[in-house]
Amino acid sequence: MSIHNRLFLSIMLIGLAGSGHSLGYSGNEPVEIILRTEVQVDLFFHCLAHLDIGQDASSLYSETYVHRISREKNQQGLDPAWLTGEMAKIRDIYVCDQKLRMVNFIPFLFKSVDQLLAGLEWLSTNLEGNSPQELLPYFKQEFFSSLDSRRFLRSFAGILEAEHLNFYLRYWEHQQGRLGALKARFRSLWEEAGIKLMRPVMEEKQGVVVYLCLSMTRNGRGFAMGKYFGAAVKFPEKEDEIMESFWMSIHEITHLFLDKWTLHQHENPNATSSTLSGDEGYDVHLFKERAVLYADYLLCRTIVPALLPDYLQLFLELLGEEKRADLASLPRAELEKLFKARVPLPEKTVQMLETFIYGFLNSR
Repeated sequence: MSIHNRLFLSIMLIGLAGSGHSLGYSGNEPVEIILRTEVQVDLFFHCLAHLDIGQDASSLYSETYVHRISREKNQQGLDPAWLTGEMAKIRDIYVCDQKLRMVNFIPFLFKSVDQLLAGLEWLSTNLEGNSPQELLPYFKQEFFSSLDSRRFLRSFAGILEAEHLNFYLRYWEHQQGRLGALKARFRSLWEEAGIKLMRPVMEEKQGVVVYLCLSMTRNGRGFAMGKYFGAAVKFPEKEDEIMESFWMSIHEITHLFLDKWTLHQHENPNATSSTLSGDEGYDVHLFKERAVLYADYLLCRTIVPALLPDYLQLFLELLGEEKRADLASLPRAELEKLFKARVPLPEKTVQMLETFIYGFLNSR
């Protein structure tokens, strides 16, 4: 897994933040934490996890995940090659059109599979009126205006519908039934540490919405959701995955308040970021990633220092060749030294980032 495998959009996703738990924080306004597990979101990323788009940081393709799903389908007498084959038919359209990466944020606009399919159908046609969701005209105009992109969406909708009916709904319901305890422990970690980490930087936000996704194979997705920060990360399916999913959710949320600032520090602040390795804007993408990693290091070291070894070990393993078991024996100072070497930033940027983050902390 590469730490660079993520995609980010700061866009208002209206009307999805429903009921949750309000938690107090040091005398300030309460922060609402909402955990979501929704089949339409998981179904969407489940299919994208079967789409091999090569060296692209937005890719969710995972041979491990594909093999796991293949075993499940074989046990049910289903053809495990069907989904991979169907996704391969629309691969070239997706690879060639960077704007199609924005499809990753479509499932968060809807509350059911039927709504999602209706939205994709509308996006794939030439209809301009009667949008089933108020933000779809924006997506259509900005990202899905070409004939090829609409052909992709039309084909993808058909794949989603068939996979949902033939396999995924039953699989998803079974998995949800067995993971309740891990979800509860993830919530506890957010209550104990997540609010402390994020509260100083939330400004006008009311809370955080975290989607726990069975099919989020690589890192996560971050987005603004009205008055909420939003993140989608892997549903931890084992005890030792809880901390990783927690830090990935913090990572995605940090992008939401930091990326704009980071771009101003880049040598070319007007450059366009690209998730495609080797592309002209890929260095901008890496620059933003490294800034977020360093910012979360500063927040963790200052606010919840007891978790700093876990943070450093996790991202050192993801960034390099070390195994977490080997890193566990190293003293904290050595972990910090290794981490800084693996997250190269210009010294001026580091100094300005420290001033920026500590300014947040001292003003709250």
